[in-house]
Amino acid sequence: LSGGQQQRVALGRALAPGPSLLLLDEPFSALDAPTRAALAEDFLALQATVDVPAVLVTHDVAEAYALAEHLVVLGAGSVLQHGSKAAVFHHPATPEVASLLGVRNLLPGTVVESRDGTATLDVGGLAVTAESTLRPGEGAVVGLREHHVRATPADGLGNATLVREVDRGIALSLVLRLDGGAEIRAAALVGGPAAITGSRWEVTVSAAAAHAWPAE
Repeated sequence: LSGGQQQRVALGRALAPGPSLLLLDEPFSALDAPTRAALAEDFLALQATVDVPAVLVTHDVAEAYALAEHLVVLGAGSVLQHGSKAAVFHHPATPEVASLLGVRNLLPGTVVESRDGTATLDVGGLAVTAESTLRPGEGAVVGLREHHVRATPADGLGNATLVREVDRGIALSLVLRLDGGAEIRAAALVGGPAAITGSRWEVTVSAAAAHAWPAE
């Protein structure tokens, strides 16, 4: 049997005696990408027809979000945060949780302005906004997902310099150094503008897309 067939048999065998709970420890981790995606879809279809709650352990954030209703983030054997998947994913409680949930940009910043639960922060010369009760002058750790950071070629101007690009075939990341010194990652379109190391780019951030936590 192939790896995917073995996993299907294992799942069927686990369901055969009518369990009250399924425990799944990284059930798709050793499979190739197409088989992994197909099995995940099969599992979703199975959840809709079999009334058995399941606890799924995975290191894959996208897989956890697709398959789960409730997320529990673990670190060093402790629960760091738990709640509905939307609440945890979009409102990570700490920089550590954000990192585990795929937030690649964790940068130092300073609150410039705060009003009605929204703070404007300076991050290496870049102005970003976040839901936060931090007060002006306070230091912060600012989290930004790559797809919320936009970079466009600036013909010698701009506010950042390209350090390198990371091409994954279906996705492209640009690593840029802001004029303030911090490095930031931005998602880019495959086949978009040529990315030349040392070239100048203009970096902007989607409104209210950042997370902010106290610096300590």
